[in-house]
Amino acid sequence: MWLIFFGPPGRLTNIDYQQLINITVNYRSFNLQQEIATVNLGKFRKLQHELEEAETRAMLAEKSLSQLRALSRQSTTSVTETVSVSHFTVPDLQPTALTVALTVQCCARLS
Repeated sequence: MWLIFFGPPGRLTNIDYQQLINITVNYRSFNLQQEIATVNLGKFRKLQHELEEAETRAMLAEKSLSQLRALSRQSTTSVTETVSVSHFTVPDLQPTALTVALTVQCCARLS
């Protein structure tokens, strides 16, 4: 909505013309600031989405790590118990690098 202030009927005075220029400048400035705000809001939403995805990945990684640590503790316990009961038996676990290393360490201690 444009507001135009007239002095004498049908003629713009110098003050009215200056006010019209100020209104136009302020309107353009407002539009520019609104565009900048829209761009910044889009960037914020994008970063917020990326943060939520990163948090989800971090939670999954922590869960996997805790499961691996639990499996590691279980295989360490079962290997130690098996070797201490009998010097020649190997536990019935699927061979992984961890169980092989623990078995080798336990057998090396016994010999």
